[in-house]
Amino acid sequence: MLRNYLTIAYRNLLRHKVFSLLNISGLAIGMSACLLILQYVSVEMSFDDFHTKGDRIYRVRFDESHNGVVGHSSAGSSPGVGPAMKREFPEVEEIVRLCDMDHWNYIFTYKDLVLSQKNVFMADATFFNMFSYKLISGNPQTALTSPRHMVLSESTAKKYFRGENALGKQMMVYTNQGKGLYTISGVMEDMPANSHLDCKVLLSYSTLVTLDKGAQTSWNWNAFLTYVLLKPGVEKLNVENKFPGLIQTYKGEALAGTNVSWQLSLQALKDIHLFSNLKFEAKPNGNYTSVYLLAGIAVIILIIAWANYINMTTAKAMERAKEVGIRKVIGSHRNQLMLQFLTESFLLNAAALIIALSLVQVLQPLFGQLTGQKMFTLAYSYSFWTGLLLLLMVGSVLSGLYPAFILSSFRPITVLKGNIARTRQGIYLRKSLVIVQFTLSVLLISGTLAIYRQLQYMQQVDLGLNLDQVLVFKSQNVFPKDTDLVQSTRTLKELLQKHSSIQAVTTSSSIPGEAITWATNDFRRAGTAFTQANDFSVMSADHDFARTLDLQLLAGRFFSPTIATNQESVVINEAALQAFGFTSPQQALNEVIISDDFQFKHRIIGVVKNFHQQSLQNRHRPLIFTYQEVWFNNYYEVKLNAADLQETIAYIKTQFERVFPGNPFDYFFLDDFFNQQYQADRQFGKVFSLFSSLAIFVACLGLLGLASFATLQRTKEIGVRKVLGASVSNIVILLSREFIGLILVANLIAWPLAYWGISLWLENYAFHITPSVWLLLLPSVLVCAIALFTVSIQTIKAAQTNPVRSLRYE
Repeated sequence: MLRNYLTIAYRNLLRHKVFSLLNISGLAIGMSACLLILQYVSVEMSFDDFHTKGDRIYRVRFDESHNGVVGHSSAGSSPGVGPAMKREFPEVEEIVRLCDMDHWNYIFTYKDLVLSQKNVFMADATFFNMFSYKLISGNPQTALTSPRHMVLSESTAKKYFRGENALGKQMMVYTNQGKGLYTISGVMEDMPANSHLDCKVLLSYSTLVTLDKGAQTSWNWNAFLTYVLLKPGVEKLNVENKFPGLIQTYKGEALAGTNVSWQLSLQALKDIHLFSNLKFEAKPNGNYTSVYLLAGIAVIILIIAWANYINMTTAKAMERAKEVGIRKVIGSHRNQLMLQFLTESFLLNAAALIIALSLVQVLQPLFGQLTGQKMFTLAYSYSFWTGLLLLLMVGSVLSGLYPAFILSSFRPITVLKGNIARTRQGIYLRKSLVIVQFTLSVLLISGTLAIYRQLQYMQQVDLGLNLDQVLVFKSQNVFPKDTDLVQSTRTLKELLQKHSSIQAVTTSSSIPGEAITWATNDFRRAGTAFTQANDFSVMSADHDFARTLDLQLLAGRFFSPTIATNQESVVINEAALQAFGFTSPQQALNEVIISDDFQFKHRIIGVVKNFHQQSLQNRHRPLIFTYQEVWFNNYYEVKLNAADLQETIAYIKTQFERVFPGNPFDYFFLDDFFNQQYQADRQFGKVFSLFSSLAIFVACLGLLGLASFATLQRTKEIGVRKVLGASVSNIVILLSREFIGLILVANLIAWPLAYWGISLWLENYAFHITPSVWLLLLPSVLVCAIALFTVSIQTIKAAQTNPVRSLRYE
């Protein structure tokens, strides 16, 4: 029986080749787009799901408030928090602390290799007990126990040891704090792409403790990623309820009488990637809003594709009407006819799914490049095949049930006479589908334009400084014997400034495009109580910083090489001016600010206009410049005016190697570095635009189906109008008017939704565009033009048909 249904369905599909091809094409495009997006979403949702104990692992989040307003939120907490929790909370089974050491500017040497090394972390000895990262060699229980021991990732070990067994070997490691000989105690597999950590080197945490005892118990250094493993059955809330008491015990006296309060909370390990964008994150995280929006587009495209099948199948009803009538006359029951049409729907969906799978295999690498995401192969996943089967069955039923119901309901006498005017049930449903399709199309185009405008705004806005042709490299770490670092830095600057294509050279502790690591709430105006302290970022720079990056002075001056009091002076930005309570830049000049913790008492000598230290997602933070020619994390910024960049860069490298022999020269351009912050936004914009276009294309296929249906219904009317003298344009307007009305209704529905959605999305940015009318009107005009063109394809064809043929249609 089933074989008979499949055979008949197959023959019917072959008989209506164009109809079948259009339906399969629309469904295949919709399914392939849906599968690609869902694969992306599944990867984003899979972060850190490979840890055996992952459901019990949490990271400690730190929030600092001033007068009840959160001013500082961090993924890092104090190094003393973890050990205190282990001692005083019986619910805690184990703790692990990680400290990102990239700001120490590591250089690793082995034999002839001298390389800068990134992604270096200090880690507690319990690291491999808590997390499920695998060691290829070494003992996970002892690999990070002893000082000056380290574990390398597999790719890092291959980079340095080039085929040698790394275990037990020693490497000389240089930092801005000095040098030391480290032993390789383990080699681990490279961390998976769907891990929120990306550690290339793990140094034993006991090494950091030997360098700074405060790294063990301090409650004043909030830059340590602290992870806790709760005992089985322990609820997260039970632990969080104990945090206020813990803070009172260890920090209560220091916070007493101030406007500052601390809050600690727990973040589930699996929530970090999508739901956390804090200071001191281990690596850039994803964005749940983007993931949900793309998942929504996947569903929209699929629904539109299924709706198209309904529209185009009902448009084909007139050609299938006599077939239905004959089948009913010879004894076919309605249930049999419905099953027949559902079988056709199944075959169409199956064919489309096979094509979609093939397209996904071909497009997957390109899509991975577009999203910047490593796409995983899901072909052997049980859930993947289950979802695929569910997609086929649900799609076949949803897209085939309504046409099967309509077609099987035709009355034999009516359809055999060629008159099915009374069988146009569901016309309102089909029109509603068109309205929904184009409402969604307007929303998607508006969203695409908003994303494009915001990206354009972020890249063109005045940052308050000039990043063009600024070359950046970091200070040396392989210290030559008896080197005077300050004098060497001055010598290098003098040599570089002799080149005619170099305008200025400066050094600083941070550069635009990165978070400033030194943040404190301890600064206050002289003569005021600590209760008036605020949260400040602190950057050290030399006297050429403002000139090199074109900072705008509002009052006073920047540091000067000819004035001896630089070390006792500071320059602040507008945000700091407000935080200290000054009413004007001039009022702040010569005022003194104090830090009790750092024994800091400096005089304000200048105020600079706010500039964007980070992306426009971040508000301006209060910033204090201190004077320092050499800093433990020194950057050199070189302002170029070079027609021949390569020659100038070669000169800079030569002078660097002359002053600091044996050190690697790694450079980048500051504008490229700054714009890397927008990489995720650009990728999201491209993906959103691509699939929005696909959704609109598939929606137009549906409109073509409905136009076809309406034109067929009015074939005789078209012939009569032509005989009476109607022109082709008159007929096109007549037949298009109904569809343009539907599109206008779609626009009226879409406008308030689009404005609300765009406004909500823009709240993610501290600095953003203002939604304008053209963001709504332009998509409407575009959709109307596309719809009119789509409808005209069918109506012009019908209007040009010989009226004699039209009158004989019945």
